[in-house]
This record gives sequence, structure tokens and C-alpha cells, in this order.
Amino acid sequence: MTMSTTPQGPQQWPPTSPTPRREPGPIPSVAPDPGSPKARLIALVVLIVFFGMTFYFQQKQHSAPLPAPGINPGHVDPPGADPTTLVSKLAVKFSHAGFGAGSGQQLMPQIDEGARTPAEKIRAATVAGDLLGPEEAIDRLKAIASEHGLDESLVTGAVLEAPAESPAAQPEADVPPETDVQAESPQDATSPPTGQTTATDGVVEDAPQDPGISPLLVEDLQTLGAIYRGQESAVSDQQREGLIDRHEWFARLALTQSLDESDPARQEVIGGGGALLAFTLLIGLGFLVAFVTGLGLLIYFLIRIFSRKVNWRMDPPVPGGSVYLETAAVFVLVFVVFKLGMEFLLASPPPAPGTPVQPLSGPQMALRISAQWLLLLPVLWPLVRGVSFEEMRRAIGLHGGRGVLREMGAGIVAYFAGIPILFGTVLATFILMIIWEAIKSAMGQPPSPPPENPIIDVIGGSDPWVVVSFVVLATLWAPIVEETIFRGCLYRHARSRVGPIIAGIVTAIVFGGMHGYAGPLLLPVTSLGFIFAMMREWRGSLVAPMTAHFLHNATVTAILLVFLTAIGP
Repeated sequence: MTMSTTPQGPQQWPPTSPTPRREPGPIPSVAPDPGSPKARLIALVVLIVFFGMTFYFQQKQHSAPLPAPGINPGHVDPPGADPTTLVSKLAVKFSHAGFGAGSGQQLMPQIDEGARTPAEKIRAATVAGDLLGPEEAIDRLKAIASEHGLDESLVTGAVLEAPAESPAAQPEADVPPETDVQAESPQDATSPPTGQTTATDGVVEDAPQDPGISPLLVEDLQTLGAIYRGQESAVSDQQREGLIDRHEWFARLALTQSLDESDPARQEVIGGGGALLAFTLLIGLGFLVAFVTGLGLLIYFLIRIFSRKVNWRMDPPVPGGSVYLETAAVFVLVFVVFKLGMEFLLASPPPAPGTPVQPLSGPQMALRISAQWLLLLPVLWPLVRGVSFEEMRRAIGLHGGRGVLREMGAGIVAYFAGIPILFGTVLATFILMIIWEAIKSAMGQPPSPPPENPIIDVIGGSDPWVVVSFVVLATLWAPIVEETIFRGCLYRHARSRVGPIIAGIVTAIVFGGMHGYAGPLLLPVTSLGFIFAMMREWRGSLVAPMTAHFLHNATVTAILLVFLTAIGP
């Protein structure tokens, strides 16, 4: 790339326009930004390397294979706010909301696709038992037992022991739970089915068992088998509590399946479907109105753009500077160091053998989220390089443009105009995922797990400390810091050498790649980055993209919070 320091006037867009309509910004750019070719080269290398590291590790985290189940025989991770759990709740609640069982049964294939581990398959069996009947649950539990070399009599004919001798009464961290099952089939009483244990002279002797399933889950197969055979009275309190500890909502779904639907305990599990459906329809109607409005605005903008009637108020600098590229590079570098540092400082101590890893507490997680405000500091890098605050502020668009309220209104209008583009990328993402799964299926590979949403992962626990800190981060930190770095600094530097379309695409790719979404799910957030970049080009000020960024994040966060609250913990 050849550096040019020849002063030139403001660039025009579209380039073919014989009569450009560009209003000058607060300070006409008649010279390059501060910096040097050497600093520009170093900043570019740092940006590429550390952005690549961020992107690689985030994608590797999503593509990592599932951890081998049963490694810790004394613990089974309870369900979280994962997509399969949310779909399971929706299926059950919708089917009990007066819309017929078919409304929930249609979601069973998606639930089955997301059930990969033995624990998840057991939970899917409880959903199937509610939607399709107890016999379906028993068949699925038998299939799980057979898959792991266990005798089906564990599910179909077990006689549960007294609480004192039950597996749940054994210390989870010391020895695997004992499972002593009497088989219906002819069998020597001294020879337990495969995968079960016997007690001889007070010593627990482990029989061969598939290491892919925890002994606690073997106990759950036995407990659920009794429940769905109508022998719930034989389930001990310890087994009931163990089932709830390991499977939470799914366990309560099974334990209340024999109760009348009007029973409060049953309603706590299956109720709320009507409100959820009404909320879903309301959101769908709102999106439809926003889409139609946005489509009209987008067509209007495109007509004005191609008629050369739009005033592009950003004045890009001439080539040669580096300070704002340096600022973006410092931000990405500090972002990586910050993430690694927080992992180290807030890491839980290694658990004792046989005990579960303790997750961060609510205040600890809130501290981890709130500490991200420290990433405001890289924004001040131009001051370190000798740029005055006033010069920096105007150069990166931290000014009121033609009036703060007017710029905010422009941001809202432009955001609605970008909704059809966002919808198109979401649709493209969905199509790409279908094609990819078809390719994997043709190659004989297993399907991919359901995509995860980092936002749901963070706020799904509904801890108030975490929710408040995340909402503040999403609605204030992201519009301020991300717009300043990506549209204020990086886009400004890119515009010194390329036109707005290329600059918008490049900066949008960096913006999207810095987010923690998996694979194709980066496409919608990348499209948002491009839309925000066009707002910067149009208005010159960052007020418009900041407003649009706030509007988007606040809307998505509010919808998710209401949805997660309505669907229950």
C-alpha cells in the first residue's frame, strides 16, 4: 500500500456523481491524521494478529466437542438456559395452553436433535412422556439403557429399595451410587444386570459399566421408570430430591405428570403457555410493522442516494495517518489481555475429586461484566500520541452534528431502514445452516448442536446482579465504546484509503468477529456493523449510530428478559 500525503478535498459518494452533495464536517480534512508509516504498519499487524486470536478462540469454543459425560460420577450438570431447554419448555407450555398436544409435538424433533448427552436424552424423554404419553417415555428410557449396556429391567421392572439403601443415600463424592435391581427376566439373584452394583459384606463392588453415563443417571433411569409405570409412591424422598437437583424443571415435569392440571404444583411447571403465545404474537406483530416501515424507509433512502440527493456529512482524511488505526489496534490488544486476565483473576479453584466445579457467584459475575468498562481507556490513545482532546473528539465523530436531538432522530430512522437488511441476513443465516447440516448429513457426520446465544447464557440464570450489570453493558457500554472504536476510529482510518462501501464492509467484519457468536450467526451482527457505518458516513457524527446501537440492544435485551421471565427459571 503506497502512502500519499498530497492534500485532497472531501471525497464524494457515489463516485460517479457529477454534482456531489456533501456538507463539510466540523473540521474539513485538509491533511492526514497524525502518525507515521511505521506506526501504521505496526498497528495493522497488531490489529490483524489479536483480532485473529479473538476470532479463533471464540469459534473454537463453539466448535469444541461435548465433554465426555460421566467423568465425574458424583455430579451431573443441571440444565441451563440452552436452546433445547427453552424449546422443551415452550413445547410443554404451548401444548397445555389449550392449543392441543400437536402444538408441542411438532417441536419434539428439534428437542431430540439437541439431546446429545445421556442427561439431555433423559430430559427429552420426560418431555416426550408429557406430550406423547408415559409409554413413549418408557420406550425412550429403555433405549437409553440399552445404548449404554444396561438391562432394560432397570426401567421396566425395577423395585426401588428403601431410602437408606438407595443410591441417593450414598455420598456423591465418595463412591458411585449403588443400584440393586431385581430383574423381571429369569436371572441369578447374585448376578446383577450389566452396569449395576451389588453390596457384599458392606463392600460396594462395581460391575462393568459404560463410562459414558454417570451412575447417578442410572439411578434416574430407575426412578423415572417407576414414575412412568405409575409406581411413584415407591420413589424415596432422596431419589426425588436427587432427580430435581440434576434435572430441575424436567424432573418436576415428570413428578407432577399424574396430578390434575389445575393442581398448583402442576401449573407451576406447565402453566404460562397462553401468556407466552400472546407475547410471541405481539413481538411478531411489532416486527412486521417495523419491517414494513423499514422497507419503505430503505426504498426512500435508496432513491435519494441514487438520485444524488443525500448529503454525506463525513469528511474522510487524506491517506497517511495512523493514530486512529493505532487506537483500534490497542483496543483489540487490550480486549484480549482483559479477557485472559479476568479468566485468571476470577477463576474458581480446582475442585476436589468427585465434586462439581463451582460457578461464579452473582456478584462475581457482575464484577466480571462491569469490569469491561475499563476498555474505555484505549479510546484515549490519541491523547497519548499528542492529539488534543478537541481534535480527537471532532475527528472520530464525538460531536452533536446538526444538533443532538436531530442526530438521534436520524439514528432511529436509519435503524428502521436497516431492519430489512438485518432480516435478510438472518434469513440467509438460516438457509446457510440448513445447507451446512445437509452437507454434514450427506457426509455421514452427526448434526451440529443447536446454536447458543451468549446473551441468554449470561442472563438466563436471572441473578439480579448479573442482569443489571449486563443491561447496563449492553445499552450504554456497547453504544459508547464500540461505536467510538469501530465507527469513530477504524472506519475513519479506512475511509482515508477506500470508499464507504469497502470501509463499511471491512469495519463491519472486524466488529462482527469480535462478538462471541458461532459461525453463520455472525452474519446478522456484521450486517448491523455495516448499517452503523453508513450512518456515520451519512451524518458525520457518532450520535446517530450510537442511538441506533442503543435502540437495537435495548430492544433485544428487553425481549429476552421478558421471555425468560415468562418461561420460568
